[in-house]
Amino acid sequence: MRNHREAFAAGNLGESVRQNAAGRFTLSHAVRVLLTLGLIAATLGTAACAKKVSVPSVVQMDLDQAKNLLAAVPLKTGMVSSAQGAVIPGAYVVSQTPNAGEQVPMNTPINLTVELPISVPNLVDSSLADAVNTLQTVGLKVMLMKQPTMNIFGKTKVVQQNPLANSMVRHDTAVMLTVTAPPDLGAVLGAVSKDPAYQKLNPEYRNILNTFLK
Repeated sequence: MRNHREAFAAGNLGESVRQNAAGRFTLSHAVRVLLTLGLIAATLGTAACAKKVSVPSVVQMDLDQAKNLLAAVPLKTGMVSSAQGAVIPGAYVVSQTPNAGEQVPMNTPINLTVELPISVPNLVDSSLADAVNTLQTVGLKVMLMKQPTMNIFGKTKVVQQNPLANSMVRHDTAVMLTVTAPPDLGAVLGAVSKDPAYQKLNPEYRNILNTFLK
């Protein structure tokens, strides 16, 4: 009887040992799996961070359009600055850092410098020299179109402009001015050249005006 009990106890002990061994094996296996998965994830994450992309050119794009393009690469929009003050709707990119074509890690911030649009001044009824000087001052280009008049005593003045006054345009946009042109433009040029506004013109704008009045 005693031998039977001893054998039974020994059997239970053996089963307990096997269960404990199985438990330790299962736990150890799970730990190894988790460590392996963690290593794989870390490797993939490192590889993703190390992957480089080409920086697209966003110069001359509207700011919102530039942000959308950078996000699609994917890159991030970094600092946005403007020498003219607060950034407003209609701002457009004039420079970027890093430059277009550079290879950078994904999600690298791209810093943008923007300019604000310019409001076109009202030039209708202005003298030719004053109108051209005003465009020079605000940073807009000028194009001139003659509207002939038979009034030999008439003065050159702006009768129409495109874009219209108060239109928002970019720096260096050309404004087309339609100007009355009396028959004796040579005399007009002599008079215009004495205008104080004419004296303030830089060579580029002065040449445009001189060519128009020849």
